[in-house]
Amino acid sequence: MTHCGRSSCREFALLVSVDFWEQGKTTFLAAAAQELTNRGLKVGILTNDQGSRLVDTQVFQAMGLTTEAITGGCFCCRFQDLISHAESVVRKAKPDVLLAEAVGSCTDLWATVYQPLRRFHRQRFHLVPLTVMVDPARLRAVLGNAGSALPAAFRYLFEHQLAEADWLVLTKSDQLEAAESTRLTQILSSWFPATWVHEASAQYRKGVSVWVDRLLVSEAGSGNALRLDYQTYADAEAALGWLNATAEVTAQRDFSPAAWAETFAREVRLRCRDDRLQVAHFKVLVAGSERSDRLALTENDGELIWTAGTPLGSASAVTAVINARIEAVPDKLKEIVEQSLWTAGEALGVRTAIQDMECFSPTAPQPTYRFSAVKRR
Repeated sequence: MTHCGRSSCREFALLVSVDFWEQGKTTFLAAAAQELTNRGLKVGILTNDQGSRLVDTQVFQAMGLTTEAITGGCFCCRFQDLISHAESVVRKAKPDVLLAEAVGSCTDLWATVYQPLRRFHRQRFHLVPLTVMVDPARLRAVLGNAGSALPAAFRYLFEHQLAEADWLVLTKSDQLEAAESTRLTQILSSWFPATWVHEASAQYRKGVSVWVDRLLVSEAGSGNALRLDYQTYADAEAALGWLNATAEVTAQRDFSPAAWAETFAREVRLRCRDDRLQVAHFKVLVAGSERSDRLALTENDGELIWTAGTPLGSASAVTAVINARIEAVPDKLKEIVEQSLWTAGEALGVRTAIQDMECFSPTAPQPTYRFSAVKRR
């Protein structure tokens, strides 16, 4: 391996969360970036989204990391953008490690991202194994009776994302009893005996240093070819509504931005429960004049989790960046978010003005390149 120069990077690591859901991917990536920084290594970040105004991008930028976003499609469909932004980060930061966070609904990454990188940019990026994050609650749903309730397209995508991984990281291990954590990791290992299975809690930094240790001495192998039905893949992606918005929240006197964001998120969760719509992920970045924090909800019955975990303090005005991925048609998703904003505003006595909003379902994936990998697991 060589360290980054003006046009090369030592490590290119790609992470993706399974079956649409936000599995602690961003929190894990932030913890890994901090671990690498503590070791004296420079880190660059690439984020990815079907839309624009991505909360995660601002989270990483707030950490002082050189970060660029590939928007308007997955890495596979925006491959040239991926390269140009990667080169931009290398020029700006000269990172030792470049961490890339793929859209959570992506699969076939070996054939459409890793293989083209290896074929056309071998001298510029040293590729490390593909990491897929696995949430315990989602895995349990597949294992138990709840799995039968999963739409067929969702289950299809879930299974292919798992099969494609070089490394599987069972996230949120702090929420599991030791016996349950062992059981789930053993199941994953039995399904994919050639895959490294690791458990971690990014929130408490558990297991992150081990992943970093391995990343720094590993190299991507020949990959795992997928026999993928692209129509089923497209149907799975289109089953979610995607919403990105920016809003100004103001009041005549100081209010609690944290209380407002939590009220807003609870309203979204309640409306989704009432309509039996699955929350894939819901994030709100609240930014005041002095500091910001991110609130995340990753399932209908999940907890509301702040990234920093410390109070934001009071303010008379904040900016909110909203990212929602919910199993709903775009019009319904827009209605849920707008009504929840209104309810939260009424409850806290604040005025919410939406500055911009995009709401859509992704179009069918059309990769720039698709090369077969060498083997299949």
